[in-house]
Amino acid sequence: MSKKKSTTTSNTTSTMTPNAPTWVSQGAQDLGSTIMNLGTKDPTSYVASANPMLTDAATKAQGLTTSPYYGQAADIFGKVGQAGANTYNPVMGQAASMSSASLLDGLDKYMSPFTQRVVDTTLADFDQNAGQQRAQAALDEARSGAFGGSGAALTRSMLGDNLARGRASADAQLRSQAFDTGAGLSAQDAGFRQQAAATNAANANAMAMANMQAQNQAGQFNAGAQDNALARLLQSGQGLAGLGAQTTSDNRANIATQGSLAGQLQAIDQAKASAPLTLAQLQSGAFGNLPLNLLTGATTTGTNTTTAKTAGLSPLDWFSNNMALAASALGKGG
Repeated sequence: MSKKKSTTTSNTTSTMTPNAPTWVSQGAQDLGSTIMNLGTKDPTSYVASANPMLTDAATKAQGLTTSPYYGQAADIFGKVGQAGANTYNPVMGQAASMSSASLLDGLDKYMSPFTQRVVDTTLADFDQNAGQQRAQAALDEARSGAFGGSGAALTRSMLGDNLARGRASADAQLRSQAFDTGAGLSAQDAGFRQQAAATNAANANAMAMANMQAQNQAGQFNAGAQDNALARLLQSGQGLAGLGAQTTSDNRANIATQGSLAGQLQAIDQAKASAPLTLAQLQSGAFGNLPLNLLTGATTTGTNTTTAKTAGLSPLDWFSNNMALAASALGKGG
């Protein structure tokens, strides 16, 4: 048998349709829609706004300054530094002086105002007695007959001289007695005055010494009190400085604590704001980690037209092919 040639033309058109479970295909669609919806929103909407506590902490932090106690302490330190040493002027005592009392001071006040009357009265008595003596002498001369001559004149002269001296002596004696009495009284009073002046001077000196000691003690006490006041003032300034440091530290610690808590709340708010993105990311990751290639198949549909040119079969080739088909058919039939 001779070979026969033929020509065959083949055109194939096919459509592949994914074949996956409903939950896979629906899940992919839902996830895609979610991602698309997230992309349409303002990106800043996923950033949490600062909460009031954080804003307040920031405002307080900006307003942090040194404590006013520092200024008060500085004023106190300035006053203490400018005060200088507290001293006092010692009081020196001055001894009281006294003047000597003399009996001549005011002596006339101690003389009897009746001295002259006493003198006059006494001299009057003396003069009367002298007159009697002269009369008696004249009588005696008359009895003796001595009316003239030098003897009588000498007798009368001696009598007059004795009487004059007696009168002067009586006058002097009376006045001397008056002076002695007045001087004694004045001397006694001067002694009293002298004793009183000495006592007064001693008392004045004692009082002056006591006042001097009291004033010096007061000056020492005041100087010490001023030093103690400055020491207390300095201690107060140091206390204010310490209080200022502690207040500043406490304020900063309070703001830091508030900022830390506000930061935690801010993190929570941020987690809430970015929750849609986080959820979409988690869903995408979880969906992408599924073995979708094992769960998804494909269905192919289409038409196939084939035109081929083949050579004719020889009787041997035809027989061989038919024997193979026959064997196959027999094999299936058996």
